[in-house]
Amino acid sequence: MKPNKAQLVGAGGNMTAPKGPAWSDHPRAVRAWVCFVVLLAVVYAVARKDSGPVLLVTPLVLAVTICVSGAVISFVVGHDLGDRGGTQFHGVSADGVFFVAAALLLPASLIVGMCVSVVAIERWLMRGVWSWHQPLYNACVAVMMTLSVQHVVGLAVGPDVLTAAWIGLVMAALSATVAVVALDVVFGYTVLRLAHRLSLRRSGLVRASNIISLATQTVLGLMLAAFWSIAPVLVLLLVPLVVSAHHGIALPSAQRAGRNDSKTGLYNAGHFLETARREVHRCQRNQTTASIMLLDIDHLGRLNNTLGHLAGDEAIIAVAEALRSSVREYDIASRFGGEEFAVLLPDTRGREAVAVAERVRCALASTGLQGPGIHSEVHVTVSIGVPERRNDEALEQLLKRVDDALYESKSAGRDRVTLVSAGTSAHA
Repeated sequence: MKPNKAQLVGAGGNMTAPKGPAWSDHPRAVRAWVCFVVLLAVVYAVARKDSGPVLLVTPLVLAVTICVSGAVISFVVGHDLGDRGGTQFHGVSADGVFFVAAALLLPASLIVGMCVSVVAIERWLMRGVWSWHQPLYNACVAVMMTLSVQHVVGLAVGPDVLTAAWIGLVMAALSATVAVVALDVVFGYTVLRLAHRLSLRRSGLVRASNIISLATQTVLGLMLAAFWSIAPVLVLLLVPLVVSAHHGIALPSAQRAGRNDSKTGLYNAGHFLETARREVHRCQRNQTTASIMLLDIDHLGRLNNTLGHLAGDEAIIAVAEALRSSVREYDIASRFGGEEFAVLLPDTRGREAVAVAERVRCALASTGLQGPGIHSEVHVTVSIGVPERRNDEALEQLLKRVDDALYESKSAGRDRVTLVSAGTSAHA
């Protein structure tokens, strides 16, 4: 149901990237969390093994077929549009609809089988991309979330939820939505925090669009189960709604993918330039000011060669995190190139921008890298250039001067900030 990277993927980012890091490459905390989730899923599945409805063989086979095939088809269609995000309910597809329906239609033992089957098929489709621990984690999370929906709805409404009055269905929808959103945040944010040190706000898991997406899939899943209990053929009436939900989920994700860098989550160069051009025009029109700072990671190639590319990825992510924690909500931080980052600072003068740049530089210099292949204390340093914008200066001229300022920082020994004003430069 949203963007973001709660799956155990490498710092390289999306699910179309080369195969993610091996199990041993993940931080110890991530491996411990995965083991805990696997154990928790097994214990919970055993505890819930006798719960859920009892169906005749033929309806049961049809229900399993609908749930498995629907979830897999949603995954395949959704995967073509971008990253698959955090939990089994979370991505650019509408497969959560079918997991919620399974929670109300199937006994617990078959829910476990369905979750494992769906993830196994997805693993086969993603062969060469997913390592073994990724589908294992996904399957366990799917089991936990689907059984939790069944459990919570049963507590709120009772075992006969599909034959309850309308108030019962409303209670079922609310309780199931709360369960899905809460577990999505728990399972998604924990692995994001451990693997990539993302904050809850930056993860996007509590964004309104994500919660609405989860709620929509939950309600559609309840409707699918209710229609199935009346007459299986009625499920066909829901196909247009599921397709619409899928597009409603996928479109914002595709838009985000078009303006965000997959490795860091920052804006990409295209979005930065488009926004910077509008901001420069606004400054010219309103006689206001703005600044740009350009950062370059010092000796990233050397770091890649000595500690490996995963360590280089950690350095890139560390810079992105330092930028997030140092700039304002409305500043535009972007990954401008391989090891270059650019930040647009509206209503900010050159000296104020230098203060921001110094915060970023000092934060990085005092924080050691952590991650695969890093066994000693490694610090990231950056060279930063800041030009003081002149009146009526076009964006192209401003970018040329910020590039010159960055070059001066690197020429002067790196790990410093250079402010270039009219004809002069000063190192911080």
